[in-house]
Amino acid sequence: MNNNIVPAIVLGAVGAALSLILVPVFSKWGPRWGLLDHPGGRKQHAHAVPLVGGLAIMVSGFIALAVGSLWGLHTGGFSWWFIGAIAVILMIGVCDDVFELSHRIKALLQILVILPLIFMTNFKVTAVGSIFGDGAVHLGDLAIPFTLICLLGYLNAANMIDGLDGLAAGVAFIAMFFLAIFAAMLHLFGWFADMLAFAAATLGFLVYNLRTPWRRRAMAIMGDGGSLLLGLLVGWCSVRIAAEPGPLAVSPANVAWVLALPVMDTLVVMGRRMGGGHSPFKPDRLHLHHVLVDLGFSPCQATWTLLALSFVYGLYGFMAHVFGIPDLILFVSFLGVLFVHVSFVFLAHRHKSPQSLHLALRDFFAQ
Repeated sequence: MNNNIVPAIVLGAVGAALSLILVPVFSKWGPRWGLLDHPGGRKQHAHAVPLVGGLAIMVSGFIALAVGSLWGLHTGGFSWWFIGAIAVILMIGVCDDVFELSHRIKALLQILVILPLIFMTNFKVTAVGSIFGDGAVHLGDLAIPFTLICLLGYLNAANMIDGLDGLAAGVAFIAMFFLAIFAAMLHLFGWFADMLAFAAATLGFLVYNLRTPWRRRAMAIMGDGGSLLLGLLVGWCSVRIAAEPGPLAVSPANVAWVLALPVMDTLVVMGRRMGGGHSPFKPDRLHLHHVLVDLGFSPCQATWTLLALSFVYGLYGFMAHVFGIPDLILFVSFLGVLFVHVSFVFLAHRHKSPQSLHLALRDFFAQ
């Protein structure tokens, strides 16, 4: 184990250092490439911001993997197929940032990236655990379609939660953190090192993207390119963890909790949109981060609140694996938290002020 920790730390240090250097460099070049996001509409930033975060994360991660390979530190995690898929999905997102692709075209392009990845690596979710309490639910011939739908769903969930500075990248960093721990527990040390490299590169980007008392606004943002890149990274690493067999296997139910926040948010938002007779991709202010801001949270407070919530969800999934909590309990608790999420958003939209919402919540819990 210790012999595998050092390469991972080296790759992480290289990824973080490169990201810290490349984000300011790319931010100067971004406007020349047309990668500039202008304020307006539902966007929370007040100034034009370079859309270079995804590019900086990808380049930093790739160079870290190359350095590891040259120095003999890289023990074989990400396949060439996955590395190629990361690059292609970033380019799709960048094209969307520049040309605003339709949702149908983006979905088709994403499928064309994901399907070859599944077939060429043969990683897929073959069972969803004992979520009904009477043995694992095996998917059989549905494994590939199920994996494809899950990956498409998570890619778009990661894209849709990117509504406040630092939120999408922070949620992705937290997910990669827990997934890397799972990889180490499964003795997938190559994946552990590679995930750590990209997690560190994401953390380096967050230094410039996350609002803090010392940084009032983001120096750079990810755009669709970055959110899709991180969505594929987290989504595919989740599939790899869930696909690993053996006595140490991590149940998909545990992995689902690591991904819970963007998944729940997207399910609620799309459900409300379709319930209102609108397209599930219609822009609006139904996301949880929008709800918190409308209730009086500052963008910084809303982001840190949701990052803390994402960490709690991930920690629950991790501790449930450590202590052997049954999948049935994980599934039922997921549905319970999803119900609370739906109820909170519903009440928040009915009661537009924090004071009114407080009274409504007090009456709700007093029943």
